[in-house]
Amino acid sequence: MALGVFQFWYFSIRVFHERTVPFFQLMEPGLMILWFFTAFSAFFVGLMILMLFLSHTVMMLTNYRTLDAVKTRKMCPAPFVQKGADPDSLNLFDRG
Repeated sequence: MALGVFQFWYFSIRVFHERTVPFFQLMEPGLMILWFFTAFSAFFVGLMILMLFLSHTVMMLTNYRTLDAVKTRKMCPAPFVQKGADPDSLNLFDRG
């Protein structure tokens, strides 16, 4: 997915710079709408992929696991974890 997003943006920017005619004069109105929708979607998908990559890189460098984050409620708080509970004695599969 990340390669597809980067490829889309690379070729869009490349076409912007290589054309002597303005980019949007090359397209029909329907195609322009599809390009804007794709660009909007690719921006947010690329942003989410970048955030996921950064968070996992930080977790790898600090020797921190997702399970540790859930137990200590630092990264993604779980609604069934009580405050003040010992994180080591917590069973994440026990829903009460």
